[in-house]
Amino acid sequence: MNLSKLLDNEDVANTIISFPGHAIVEVEIAENIKHVFDPDFNVVLPYSIEEINAQSDLIIPFYEEKGYSEKEINNLVNKYELEFKRWQGVEHFITKKYYFEYASYYLIWILPFLFFLLFLKLRK
Repeated sequence: MNLSKLLDNEDVANTIISFPGHAIVEVEIAENIKHVFDPDFNVVLPYSIEEINAQSDLIIPFYEEKGYSEKEINNLVNKYELEFKRWQGVEHFITKKYYFEYASYYLIWILPFLFFLLFLKLRK
């Protein structure tokens, strides 16, 4: 999400792509030339998401170059083969999650607050 927002601030066309358990950013480098950025692993893939999804073993040398283990790379290869979803910006990506996360920041304090009140009551 941070990478997408930074690119938006620089007027660079990008799309958040999510797979089960992983999110990446596809960037339009030039007209009809797309690259995939994986900020979690600090990897840039010179392919579109469609190319990677059709032939996920294309990613292997790029993750190997960064020193990731075979297990980590195979996990990513398997994820890149799955169905993905495109999101038009951070707000679109986190719409439902955003409101839940925002509310949870406050809700997580209810139980500790109740225990604190109980402690004060029992202390008297």
